[in-house]
Amino acid sequence: LEEFNMKKLVLLGMAAFVLGACGNGSSETAANTESSEAQSSTEQVDSIKNDSSKEEGSTDSNQGKRSNPYTLADTFEMDVQYSDPNSDDYTPIDGRIKVTFNNVTTGQEAQDFLTSENEFNDQAPEGFQWMIFDTSVELLEGSEDVPFNLFLTEQIYDADGASVDNSEHMAFSNNQLSDQSIFPGATAQGNIVLLVPEDTTGTLMEMSYLAGGDTVYIDLSE
Repeated sequence: LEEFNMKKLVLLGMAAFVLGACGNGSSETAANTESSEAQSSTEQVDSIKNDSSKEEGSTDSNQGKRSNPYTLADTFEMDVQYSDPNSDDYTPIDGRIKVTFNNVTTGQEAQDFLTSENEFNDQAPEGFQWMIFDTSVELLEGSEDVPFNLFLTEQIYDADGASVDNSEHMAFSNNQLSDQSIFPGATAQGNIVLLVPEDTTGTLMEMSYLAGGDTVYIDLSE
């Protein structure tokens, strides 16, 4: 009987040990599962944040090209190259400008304004109109010793892609942008006056700087 009781105690002890081991294994498995799920959830949130950051920080590198022009409501930047007119070697100076169109005047209102500015300004020929761009240009980067002259050049293309001649008929305001010069940090404001089709749908302005730099396109559709 005593031997039987000893065997019984041994069996009970072994059973308790097995049950305890199983219990610990289940707890560890559950803990590992919860940890894996938490890590997966954290990685998913981080991935979403990274994707969102990429979208917010992304820019269209093609904007400003003829196939994807700026609009008149856009403010855009351009790299430019200019030089010191008093230098013998005309070493190019790298600069960068920011361009904003503050207001645009067209049609009869533009014609009346130009006539009031100068009675010798030409009348727009049939099928065309004068377009006056009240423009601000800030010099973001450039020489602290050589002034930047606002010699921007513009070319108009109609909806068919043909250039519009701006040399046969001419008009100027008393505050032409091209008459001004600035140093880095300063902003010039003046008018650009161009002849454009009466229907500006699909009409583009090509803008560049006389001495070199970027060339950008602006959609003049109203």
